[in-house]
Amino acid sequence: MAGVLVDRAGLPRCRRCNLREVACFCRSIRSLHLPFEVHLLAHPLELKRPSSSVLFLQLDSQVKLHTYQRTQLLTPEIGDVLLYPKTNDPLPVDTDTNPSKDTNIRRLWLLDGTWQETTKMLANQPLLARLPRLSIACRSSRYPFRKNQRMGGLSTAEALLASVDDSYSQHRESYYDEYLAHAVASMNGHAPC
Repeated sequence: MAGVLVDRAGLPRCRRCNLREVACFCRSIRSLHLPFEVHLLAHPLELKRPSSSVLFLQLDSQVKLHTYQRTQLLTPEIGDVLLYPKTNDPLPVDTDTNPSKDTNIRRLWLLDGTWQETTKMLANQPLLARLPRLSIACRSSRYPFRKNQRMGGLSTAEALLASVDDSYSQHRESYYDEYLAHAVASMNGHAPC
C-alpha cells in the first residue's frame, strides 16, 4: 500500500483529517471563525496519540501547530495570551464564563500534552510562562478518548472552544460534536451514523 497512510490495525487513514477513511471528516471541514490566531505547542508524544484533539484543531487555518523541542525557545509577542491555569497546579480554575470577551487577545497560545508534559514544557519555555494567562471555568468534558481524565479536565480542543464566547460559539460547539461523531466512528472502524 505505497503512498497510503495506514494505522496500526492496517486500516487506511485520510491524510488530511487523519481519521480512518471510512469515517473521513474532510467533507465537513469548515472554519472555527476564531477572533484571534491560535498557536498550539504540542508535545511530540501527543502528536503520535490517536486520541489527540490536535487532529481536530489542526484542520483550521487559524491554528498554527508547533512541535515542542526542549532546546528551542519560543518568542511570544505583545498581545499574546496563554490558555493555562493561573496557578502552578494544573487543576481547572474557575473564572468568569466569558473569558475572551474582556481580554484583548491577538494570539492565544495553548499547550497540548498530558498535565505532566505541559508542566515540563512550560518550565522550559520561560517567555511563554510569563505571558498573561487565561483560565476557563470548570465544565464537563465530552471528549471520549482519554482514560483516567481529571475531573473538570478538558481536551485541548474543548479548552480552546471554552475560551471563546461570541456569536459563533454555538456553531463551534456543534461542529466539534460532529467531529467527535466521526472520530468515534473512526476509532470503531465504521462510518459515522
